[in-house]
Amino acid sequence: MKNLLLLLLLSVSTLAFSKEFSIPELPTETSCWNKELSNENIEICNQPIFLDLDFDGQNEIIKRDFRGAQRGGDRFIIYKHSGKEMSGEQVEEMDYAPFNNIDYTTTFDSSKKEILIYFSGGACGSEYRTYKKISSKWTVIKRIVYNQDDWDKGDKNYCYESTYEVDDNLELELINRIRLH
Repeated sequence: MKNLLLLLLLSVSTLAFSKEFSIPELPTETSCWNKELSNENIEICNQPIFLDLDFDGQNEIIKRDFRGAQRGGDRFIIYKHSGKEMSGEQVEEMDYAPFNNIDYTTTFDSSKKEILIYFSGGACGSEYRTYKKISSKWTVIKRIVYNQDDWDKGDKNYCYESTYEVDDNLELELINRIRLH
């Protein structure tokens, strides 16, 4: 219980002074399951988290999916509620991008009202997507893609970083491409 209280206090105090935030991680000594499948730490591992992830002034309900994300990290299932007493159909899973890809690597920027999602694919196969709500729809406004391809006359040993940004028509346009190695 002390760990849970400490986790909540740290997350609230961090959010109060910061414009960028992530969903709080579990304390490093916490294990949500072990080979004995005991109920040790069950209160911390199954504790809902309440944060405003879509920047509308109302907290979402966040459920931790322990080790359910890429590279063995935690994934988070996000629920929206109507703001009324919790019963019936007033809670709905936010099963659309970017909220269906929130994990331990996701960063939220409350000053810009943007969400940065990282997709891990190895040393030269990863991608960053920045989302922003435009006209009531969450839209990718920037993509940074790391990949190997044959842009350099068929030589597949190079890694490229390609940066795309949204244009006036809300289409992603390649603005920069560099060879990294």
